[in-house]
Amino acid sequence: MINGYYLSFDVPKVIANQEEVLKTGMEEVSRAIIEDARDRVPVKTGELHDSLTQLIGEDGMEAVVGTPLRYAIYQEYGTRKNPPAPFMRPAIDKIANMIESFFRL
Repeated sequence: MINGYYLSFDVPKVIANQEEVLKTGMEEVSRAIIEDARDRVPVKTGELHDSLTQLIGEDGMEAVVGTPLRYAIYQEYGTRKNPPAPFMRPAIDKIANMIESFFRL
């Protein structure tokens, strides 16, 4: 006999709850991306900062993060006259790396 702790999963319960867990995870991940992007976005008037949002798909398994403002792409990628000041790509990269490291075996 081994002295230790007994660990067990209630597999049917885990399977039944996985969809809800994934939906919650999608909401948390997309919210984290928006929060990080808001910390990075250059603020002149605050309009771009305040416009950053997340839209969760009907099934909860997809999300769109970003802004409806057309000039955001010029801020992100720059123009001939203005250098890029990326805020979405670094936020997505940071969160993606966190998720990847969490699921590594």
